[in-house]
Amino acid sequence: PPALALRIQRPGLFSRLTSPFRMEAQVRPEGDGWIWIELVGEDERIITSQRLDYRNFLGRRLWVYPLIHFEIPGAAETARLRVYSRDLFGRLISLSSVDLVLLAVGENEINPPLLYWEPYLVRIPFPDQVVAGGTVLVVGLGRPVNQTPLIFELIDEAGNVLGSARLMVPEPSGDLSHTPYQVSIPYAVQELTPVRLTIRQESAERIPGTVALTSFLLYLQP
Repeated sequence: PPALALRIQRPGLFSRLTSPFRMEAQVRPEGDGWIWIELVGEDERIITSQRLDYRNFLGRRLWVYPLIHFEIPGAAETARLRVYSRDLFGRLISLSSVDLVLLAVGENEINPPLLYWEPYLVRIPFPDQVVAGGTVLVVGLGRPVNQTPLIFELIDEAGNVLGSARLMVPEPSGDLSHTPYQVSIPYAVQELTPVRLTIRQESAERIPGTVALTSFLLYLQP
């Protein structure tokens, strides 16, 4: 399976960290060319945020090593480190995240990464395909990042969700890296409409929000 478009190599899940810490990630700039890195607290506040300009490196894979500074009100706090990219209309293209434990004082304990591969693969339809008939059939392979359903959405350039579906995909078994799935997404349009097909999962932990997302462009006809 292909590598993650946005892969957090360091720190790994539930690493214990003091400020500042060095993040290590492999990114592939797309869309508007910016890569966003955010640290989100338990109350959903943005603890710190960075925007990295890679507009001259669209489509290339790059290793980045930003230094992350933070301040927390207590001795320790669970937080989510997330990396994402957006297209020219502000829609998410890719998102990866990892939950951490932030410490006011102490020693860093760095865990290894758990996720190397793209969790949501699509065999049908293919990028930029024109789909007609009021239903998008999605056939692919999934490696869920938690126990929540996969959420499929068709999002137009104005940010409207024109169709959606949810599907529970079991963890892969045996020698499989991913589990096959199939889902139908109903939609309604009046004319040829470009949309972004996004596949994502929501958090199963204390901090809400999307924890992993992948996407590509489609064109819908009535």
